Amino acid sequence: MTKRFHDLTLATTVHNNVGTCLAMLRSFDINLGAAAGIIVVDDASEMPPHFPSFNSPVFTLRNETALGFCKAADRALREVTTPYALLVDADVLFEPGHFQGGYAEFKRNNWDWINFRQTSFEGIAQNSYEHPLMPPWVFAAGNQLFVAWQKLQRAPKPGPGERIAAVDAAHSSCALIKMEAFRAIGGFDLSYAQCQSDVDLSLRLRERGYRVGVDLGYQVKHHGAGGKSGDFCGGGQSAGCFPAVLSASARGLSRLPAPRPSLPLYCRPLGGRAQL
Repeated sequence: MTKRFHDLTLATTVHNNVGTCLAMLRSFDINLGAAAGIIVVDDASEMPPHFPSFNSPVFTLRNETALGFCKAADRALREVTTPYALLVDADVLFEPGHFQGGYAEFKRNNWDWINFRQTSFEGIAQNSYEHPLMPPWVFAAGNQLFVAWQKLQRAPKPGPGERIAAVDAAHSSCALIKMEAFRAIGGFDLSYAQCQSDVDLSLRLRERGYRVGVDLGYQVKHHGAGGKSGDFCGGGQSAGCFPAVLSASARGLSRLPAPRPSLPLYCRPLGGRAQL
């Protein structure tokens, strides 16, 4: 019998990768069940995508010019009418497992933005969160220091009898979202294109008292797993992409504007807000 999540909408984006997206949607269909609906924003693919029938109805919106992940994802989420959404990268695969238990805990304990454990397609475990946040000087120092910094990442610990643990920032690769919280902070900051947009969102949520975490009881596969953290803005675009988000301090959270990126589809443009 198909499990139905009547209060949950799956939201995703595609850009010339409809085959990858279809595999993701099939994996949700087969391994998890049916959402109230699926919203796909086609970010100006060369060939508009067409989707077969799933257990969940699919609604497609098209951008006539490519806007980048952040704007496309924000548009998809603003179309959501259910209380909760699942924002998913097209290159994710849902695995069999007890997703339902984490979803129930997410709602019961008033979480607002969480990701899940994830591995690469080769089975290598990757972080879907940042805890603690990486200071920008580590990013600027290059790969060797970055690898050393990764070894300092602390494993988040959930409370007794729970599976969701608080983290400084959760990535957007496969994120459960309480839509009330997302709307309350104004959604994604659209001055981002991709890199660090989810970290920025996590910080703004936490500053407003909302809860950000990772579900350690369910796992997905992600082709780009670790791309933001392990490869600087996914794909080696580090030359012009400095993180906009600084580490948390004892008195609160702050961030600095980043320099102009070399590839604007991936990094934050010049002129961002100096602090939250």
